[in-house]
Parts: sequence; C-alpha cells; structure tokens
Amino acid sequence: MVERIGRLQRETTVLNDAALRIYEDAVEAPIDVEPTWLHGDLHGGNLLVDDDGVITAVIDWGDMARGDRSTDLATLWMNLGDRKARENAMRACHGVSDATWRRAKGWAVFYGVTLGTSGLAGDTRHALMARRTLERIVAGP
Repeated sequence: MVERIGRLQRETTVLNDAALRIYEDAVEAPIDVEPTWLHGDLHGGNLLVDDDGVITAVIDWGDMARGDRSTDLATLWMNLGDRKARENAMRACHGVSDATWRRAKGWAVFYGVTLGTSGLAGDTRHALMARRTLERIVAGP
C-alpha cells in the first residue's frame, strides 16, 4: 500500500492529505465485530443496475470470504455519488459502530488507491472510479 500511495502522489493529484488522514485513522480503529461473510470486491464493475440506476444484481463472488464487514461497507463511497444517498444508506445499516465506519472509510481509500494505480497502467475506467471514490470519502460523511 505504501508503494501505491507514493506512486499516486508522484504521478497524479488524485490522492490528498485528507484521504491519507482518513486511511491512517481507519488503521487505528479497533475491530469490534465478529467476522461475517462478505463479498470483498463491491466496486461498480461488480454491480448490475437497471436504466433507473437501481441495483439488480451483484456479480463476481470470487473474493467472497469471512472477515470484517467494513470491507463491503466501503461500497458507499465507491458507488453512491450523492452525499445524501450515502447518509441514507448509513442510517439504513443499523447497529454499525463508529469504529466499523472508520474502517470502512479506510477500505474506501484503499480501493481508491488500488483503482488509481490500475488507472496509471492505462485503465481509464479504474482511474475515474479512483478519483470519484477518493473525492467522496473526503467530502463525507
């Protein structure tokens, strides 16, 4: 991760200090939930939506595992462009602790960095997903 962060900082303007602070805070957040089944890769390329933007299916279950649910909660910043939509989704996730949300934000930064380095290799779709994810995580909530 350190190498990817350095590369993005050297070659783009997509990653800023605010996003890095969110990531550092997430690393410090305790894991306060039991492992659960998770998708593990809930970016936009693995969601099918209808013409109205309603999610109709989740695909590519190859990274399915038991682990920290915050991994999948990062999808809010990766896939919901509207802040109000993210806030509504967070409210709908009853019983999620502050520490879990902090870790989820860190996962969103991680995915943004990962997609960003893929973007540097020529994948323009991943570069756009990275920029949007990192902008959203800084914008909040």
